[in-house]
Amino acid sequence: MPPRKETPHTEHLLGVRVSQELLQALDEEVEYVRQDRGLIVNRSDLVRELLWQTLKNRRKGRDDGHAH
Repeated sequence: MPPRKETPHTEHLLGVRVSQELLQALDEEVEYVRQDRGLIVNRSDLVRELLWQTLKNRRKGRDDGHAH
């Protein structure tokens, strides 16, 4: 049995409609992360991480004086 992963506290559900193309791209990225990095992840984990990375980069750009 794989080790239990620690997940950040989540208390809200966000529903997002996506195209088949985007869903496939997300699934491919999940598989890449699982195989290349050996991590136990699912779509939700990946989407959360991508959202955080994007928001941090956008905030950094604003703090540096660049609009996104």
